[in-house]
Amino acid sequence: MKKLALAVTLAFASLTALADSRGFITLEGEVENKHNTDNDITSFNLIPGVKLNDNYTVDLKVQAQSTDNTKATSANIEPRLKYSQKIGMTDFTVWGRVSLGEKIQSTGNFGYYAIEPGITYNVIKDVKLTVSDRFRDSFADNKGYQTNTIYGGVTYDVNSFDQVGLKLYRKYEDTESNGVEVAYTRWF
Repeated sequence: MKKLALAVTLAFASLTALADSRGFITLEGEVENKHNTDNDITSFNLIPGVKLNDNYTVDLKVQAQSTDNTKATSANIEPRLKYSQKIGMTDFTVWGRVSLGEKIQSTGNFGYYAIEPGITYNVIKDVKLTVSDRFRDSFADNKGYQTNTIYGGVTYDVNSFDQVGLKLYRKYEDTESNGVEVAYTRWF
């Protein structure tokens, strides 16, 4: 695990040395209300990343989860690649993100993938609205991990280094739930 952390740190340090790149770290907290159960899920996410240029962003999402009442815990490690493209002279940007991840839990680990297309609208200079739909599924059968998640959110650029955000989401397929996520991003 120490070697992996060192490799990721060196990779991000190398990427931030590129002329047009800009590093960031995002902290997220979320609460997910699962339908038909009292077992809400609380998650904390740490996401170091690099915006390579106007179009490409790479990051590593590390997530820790805890389920109420059952006290079950799990973690996800998910490298991600995002491509963004501004639509002409408009205030709209379309984007897509692909991910490969590993779910780590006491009942056994498994790999998964995710695809997330989205669109962002710059309402005013420092405020953006985003809508996306994330599809996720495991590489293994019978893991109950196939979900679609529809996100709607807003971000506010406090200044050129700090950004705060709020997202609401709805999961369906193998998991049925609603959730809210708050985020803070620090740019370097």
